[in-house]
Amino acid sequence: MSEETVITDPSPTAENINPVVPETTDEVKTLLGPEETPSPETPADEKKTEEEPKKVEEKVVPEKYEVKLPEGVELDAATLDLFSPIFKELGITNEGAQKLVDAYVPLIQSTVDKQRKESQNDFKTIVSGWHADTMKELGPNAKQDLAACGKVLNKFGSKELREMMQETGVGNHKELVKFMAKIGKTISEDSVVDPKDNPVNLFGPDPKKMYPSMPQ
Repeated sequence: MSEETVITDPSPTAENINPVVPETTDEVKTLLGPEETPSPETPADEKKTEEEPKKVEEKVVPEKYEVKLPEGVELDAATLDLFSPIFKELGITNEGAQKLVDAYVPLIQSTVDKQRKESQNDFKTIVSGWHADTMKELGPNAKQDLAACGKVLNKFGSKELREMMQETGVGNHKELVKFMAKIGKTISEDSVVDPKDNPVNLFGPDPKKMYPSMPQ
């Protein structure tokens, strides 16, 4: 019995060498195909964009600063002359100087108002202290002594004197009150002779009275 040889590998043919690729209507693209592989996008904050250079306005430093002040506020020319060289050195424009003045004026006004109020309070404290010292010094005779002062003011004082004493507060000072009270008491005790009622001849007695027979 002859052996039969089974041929399992057929002779190479065109079909065996080139595998049959199924025809498709859509082209299949691989991840690493012929086209350029896109690179990952760069974050927006890392993108470098070309920006047009901004135009820088040229600062104009004036030869002389002219600033406007609120109504009722005056700026000493010497003060502005003092700050002008500093403004120029810092390259401050007239507009910049105006902004500084606008911020500076309310601050100064607030400081001045505060100082004025403190001065007024100090003045009231001093005058009130004079009043208390005077009343203590006069004691139970205060009413009579003040009446004597009023007599002096009525006879010899003026409207301007009264206003000055009121504005300065000196009318409460004990030394002035005591001085005027003494004068008032002296006027009350002494009899003041009116020259019109009793004329005095500076050159001696009237000759007519001494020698009535003398011809006129």
